[in-house]
Amino acid sequence: MALEPVARVKALTLYPVKSMRGVPVSRATLYWYGFDGDRRYAFVQNKPRSSFPWLTAREKSDLLHYQPHFAQPEKPVTIDSELRLTTPSGRDLSLESSELREELELPESVSLLKLSRGTYDCMPVSILTTGMVKKLEERMGHSLDSRRFRSNILIETDEDLEDSLLGLSLCFGERDNSARVLTAYKTQRCQMINLDAETGASDPSILKEVAASFNACLGLYASVQTLGDIRVGDAVYAAPQ
Repeated sequence: MALEPVARVKALTLYPVKSMRGVPVSRATLYWYGFDGDRRYAFVQNKPRSSFPWLTAREKSDLLHYQPHFAQPEKPVTIDSELRLTTPSGRDLSLESSELREELELPESVSLLKLSRGTYDCMPVSILTTGMVKKLEERMGHSLDSRRFRSNILIETDEDLEDSLLGLSLCFGERDNSARVLTAYKTQRCQMINLDAETGASDPSILKEVAASFNACLGLYASVQTLGDIRVGDAVYAAPQ
């Protein structure tokens, strides 16, 4: 490949359940509908107060205390691959179990949805650069856990490259099955980034600073161009679409 890499993949994270903790992986497979195993489940409010139906950690922050894991990691979306959770007390429960509903104290008006295409708010791939996180940290005056931004791909950069990467085709690695995405637009942020990824504690100053300094946007949304794999450590190549 003639192009020079602009960055490398530092981390990959899947979020099997909307608003629960992410699952760090060393390799992920990208299909037209998104990453295999990402955001396949969500709790739905059957009587939502708005057009946004999902029950998220904004309403129930203790969802962030639960760690999902696939019973069969090699088959994360197949019908016979059960998704299980480690609870805050260390119990291992099925996501679809009545014990979990009781522990979460979910009302009957909340149901569990499994969607093979993913329960995305917008687009199937979310990208964040370490340069952008560092830029926000400098404004905040303290370090930030990048997990609070719930992105699939964390790209390691020496500087903020978000503006220069917008609208480009990104290829990950130089394999025959390397995945390729098209960065479409910046990710508009909401109150979810205020929530600590471990404790669920809220810090409203984070969204306030993102709104003031970055027009409430941090990270990039992308669509899928070429199906394939992305691996931690992959060189990232950028080219016009």
